[in-house]
Amino acid sequence: MPEFTPHPAALAENALLAQCDQRRQRRSGPGGQHRNKVETAIVLTHRASGLQGQAAERRSQAANRKMAIFRLRANLALSLRTERGEPSLLWQSRCVKRRIHIRASHDDFPTLLAEALDVLTLCDWNAA
Repeated sequence: MPEFTPHPAALAENALLAQCDQRRQRRSGPGGQHRNKVETAIVLTHRASGLQGQAAERRSQAANRKMAIFRLRANLALSLRTERGEPSLLWQSRCVKRRIHIRASHDDFPTLLAEALDVLTLCDWNAA
Protein backbone atom coordinates (compact mmCIF):
# COMPACT_ATOMS: atom_id res chain seq x y z
CA MET A 1 0.00 0.00 0.00
CA PRO A 2 1.48 3.39 -0.97
CA GLU A 3 2.28 5.80 1.84
CA PHE A 4 -0.36 8.50 2.25
CA THR A 5 0.90 12.08 2.20
CA PRO A 6 -1.44 14.46 4.02
CA HIS A 7 -2.74 17.50 2.22
CA PRO A 8 -0.83 20.65 3.25
CA ALA A 9 -4.07 22.14 4.62
CA ALA A 10 -4.29 19.17 7.02
CA LEU A 11 -0.81 19.61 8.51
CA ALA A 12 -0.35 20.61 12.14
CA GLU A 13 0.29 24.32 12.52
CA ASN A 14 4.01 23.95 13.25
CA ALA A 15 4.52 21.59 10.30
CA LEU A 16 2.69 23.96 7.97
CA LEU A 17 4.62 27.00 9.21
CA ALA A 18 7.89 25.11 8.65
CA GLN A 19 6.97 25.04 4.94
CA CYS A 20 6.23 28.78 4.85
CA ASP A 21 7.97 32.12 4.80
CA GLN A 22 6.47 34.64 7.22
CA ARG A 23 6.57 38.39 6.71
CA ARG A 24 5.35 41.07 9.12
CA GLN A 25 4.26 44.43 7.76
CA ARG A 26 2.82 47.74 8.77
CA ARG A 27 -0.47 48.58 7.13
CA SER A 28 -2.32 51.87 7.09
CA GLY A 29 -6.01 52.33 7.72
CA PRO A 30 -8.35 52.26 10.70
CA GLY A 31 -6.75 51.51 14.04
CA GLY A 32 -5.02 54.76 14.70
CA GLN A 33 -1.45 55.38 15.64
CA HIS A 34 -0.87 51.84 16.95
CA ARG A 35 -1.62 50.30 13.55
CA ASN A 36 0.61 52.78 11.72
CA LYS A 37 3.64 52.18 13.98
CA VAL A 38 3.53 48.44 14.69
CA GLU A 39 4.04 45.53 12.28
CA THR A 40 0.85 43.62 13.04
CA ALA A 41 0.01 42.50 9.48
CA ILE A 42 1.09 38.92 8.66
CA VAL A 43 1.77 37.43 5.23
CA LEU A 44 2.47 33.69 5.02
CA THR A 45 3.79 32.23 1.76
CA HIS A 46 3.81 28.46 1.21
CA ARG A 47 7.21 27.89 -0.42
CA ALA A 48 6.26 24.80 -2.46
CA SER A 49 3.17 26.33 -4.08
CA GLY A 50 3.64 30.08 -3.76
CA LEU A 51 0.16 30.40 -2.26
CA GLN A 52 -0.38 33.04 0.41
CA GLY A 53 -2.52 33.74 3.41
CA GLN A 54 -2.53 37.22 4.87
CA ALA A 55 -4.34 39.20 7.52
CA ALA A 56 -4.12 42.78 8.73
CA GLU A 57 -7.56 43.59 10.08
CA ARG A 58 -6.78 43.01 13.78
CA ARG A 59 -4.62 45.13 16.06
CA SER A 60 -2.92 42.04 17.47
CA GLN A 61 -0.16 40.28 15.57
CA ALA A 62 -1.22 36.94 17.14
CA ALA A 63 -4.82 37.36 15.96
CA ASN A 64 -3.65 38.29 12.46
CA ARG A 65 -1.31 35.29 12.40
CA LYS A 66 -4.14 32.93 13.31
CA MET A 67 -6.34 34.40 10.55
CA ALA A 68 -3.46 34.28 8.02
CA ILE A 69 -2.92 30.58 8.79
CA PHE A 70 -6.63 29.87 8.28
CA ARG A 71 -6.63 31.76 4.96
CA LEU A 72 -3.49 29.97 3.80
CA ARG A 73 -5.10 26.61 4.63
CA ALA A 74 -8.21 27.61 2.65
CA ASN A 75 -6.10 28.67 -0.36
CA LEU A 76 -4.16 25.40 -0.21
CA ALA A 77 -7.42 23.43 0.02
CA LEU A 78 -8.84 25.15 -3.04
CA SER A 79 -5.70 24.98 -5.18
CA LEU A 80 -3.82 21.75 -4.42
CA ARG A 81 -5.03 18.19 -5.04
CA THR A 82 -3.61 15.04 -3.43
CA GLU A 83 -4.25 11.32 -3.82
CA ARG A 84 -6.76 9.94 -1.32
CA GLY A 85 -7.59 6.53 0.05
CA GLU A 86 -10.21 6.00 2.70
CA PRO A 87 -12.00 8.95 4.32
CA SER A 88 -9.90 10.48 7.10
CA LEU A 89 -10.73 10.02 10.77
CA LEU A 90 -11.63 13.72 10.88
CA TRP A 91 -14.11 13.25 8.01
CA GLN A 92 -15.60 10.17 9.67
CA SER A 93 -15.97 11.98 13.00
CA ARG A 94 -17.92 14.80 11.30
CA CYS A 95 -20.31 12.49 9.40
CA VAL A 96 -23.70 11.67 10.86
CA LYS A 97 -26.20 9.68 8.76
CA ARG A 98 -24.04 10.15 5.61
CA ARG A 99 -24.02 13.96 6.01
CA ILE A 100 -21.04 16.02 7.06
CA HIS A 101 -21.53 18.66 9.71
CA ILE A 102 -19.16 21.60 9.28
CA ARG A 103 -19.26 25.39 9.07
CA ALA A 104 -16.88 27.63 7.19
CA SER A 105 -15.90 29.24 10.50
CA HIS A 106 -14.62 25.95 11.99
CA ASP A 107 -10.83 25.66 12.25
CA ASP A 108 -10.85 22.32 10.40
CA PHE A 109 -12.99 23.58 7.48
CA PRO A 110 -10.03 23.93 5.04
CA THR A 111 -8.88 20.36 5.81
CA LEU A 112 -12.32 18.93 5.12
CA LEU A 113 -12.74 21.11 2.02
CA ALA A 114 -9.45 19.78 0.64
CA GLU A 115 -10.56 16.20 1.28
CA ALA A 116 -13.92 16.75 -0.42
CA LEU A 117 -12.29 18.35 -3.49
CA ASP A 118 -9.69 15.56 -3.67
CA VAL A 119 -12.46 12.93 -3.72
CA LEU A 120 -14.49 14.84 -6.30
CA THR A 121 -11.44 15.15 -8.53
CA LEU A 122 -10.80 11.41 -8.19
CA CYS A 123 -14.44 10.72 -9.23
CA ASP A 124 -14.27 13.12 -12.22
CA TRP A 125 -16.53 15.57 -10.35
CA ASN A 126 -19.39 13.06 -10.18
CA ALA A 127 -20.85 13.69 -6.71
CA ALA A 128 -22.97 10.50 -6.85
